[in-house]
Amino acid sequence: MIRKFAGVTLILGVLMVAGFAIGCQKGADKKKSVEGPFTGDPKTVVAKVGGKEVTLAEVDKIVQMWKQNGMQIPGATTDRDFQKKALDNIVDRQLLYLAAQKANMVPPPDQIDQQFQQFQQRFGAQDKFQAWLTAQGMTEAQAKTEIATDLAVQKYITTSIPDTIKVTAADAKVFYDAHPDVFTTGERIHARHILVKVDPSAAPEQKAAAHRKAERLLGRVKGGEDFAKVAKDSSDCPSAPKGGDLPEFGHGEMVAPFEAAAFLLQPGQLSDIVETQFGYHIIKVEGRTVSKTVPYDQNVENYAMRQIQSERRNELFKKKLEELEAGAKIQRKI
Repeated sequence: MIRKFAGVTLILGVLMVAGFAIGCQKGADKKKSVEGPFTGDPKTVVAKVGGKEVTLAEVDKIVQMWKQNGMQIPGATTDRDFQKKALDNIVDRQLLYLAAQKANMVPPPDQIDQQFQQFQQRFGAQDKFQAWLTAQGMTEAQAKTEIATDLAVQKYITTSIPDTIKVTAADAKVFYDAHPDVFTTGERIHARHILVKVDPSAAPEQKAAAHRKAERLLGRVKGGEDFAKVAKDSSDCPSAPKGGDLPEFGHGEMVAPFEAAAFLLQPGQLSDIVETQFGYHIIKVEGRTVSKTVPYDQNVENYAMRQIQSERRNELFKKKLEELEAGAKIQRKI
């Protein structure tokens, strides 16, 4: 397997703005990072972009999504960093949307309705879709607005950045030689786990009860019970029916506390109780695969060419955003 080299692709509205890492292109602040998050009333306006107000709630919603999905955002190590990066995303998306409006690229109502229906169908039953809207604090009209924004942004990006970048086989070989870390499988682990699920914001007594349950389960497997059977009977993870069995993973593919604990273990060893944002885990490593270099062949060459093309398009994208920022009135508090 070849490790992912490109930056993170972020979902900002309902759709994915494919191929670009909006907001993650900016360099890290030169000033020392502030540890604590920006706090206050969720309705507090933390930025204005072309007349549009951005609230703290909008920023924190993106941060929460990133953390729930275990996403690693380049340059974000503190809560304040995450908020800054989230606000970068919102600002950049709005700049792109304003540019799309100016270029008459806002989609017609029938296209928005069609995309809305396709998105709605992903949930199957209508009640599930309504539950999702409620969880997002969004109405159907607001969802359509998000869809319209994303469609316009997507069209602007693909139109303003022409797909004419040429990459040669020689470029690919140079890329391969210059990035040996990319073309390695990396050390990988095969593991099982048991999860006792509890929300990070749960009351102390709920977290304590979940921790006690995890301790009991750890005691059972340490006492000789089959790990897979205990996982199948008691784990809260979707992997439970498979005895807690997880797909093989490498560095950077799991949330940090889980990964750190797993890579300390040798095959057959058990972890202590590991806490993540999902709850309490017990990990058993089944096997480890050493890192090895992927030999240069046609598949690797094709991959390298795609990566180079993606990087060059991202550079053009960054320049386009810089142009839009230079011509826009932006005020921000984070």
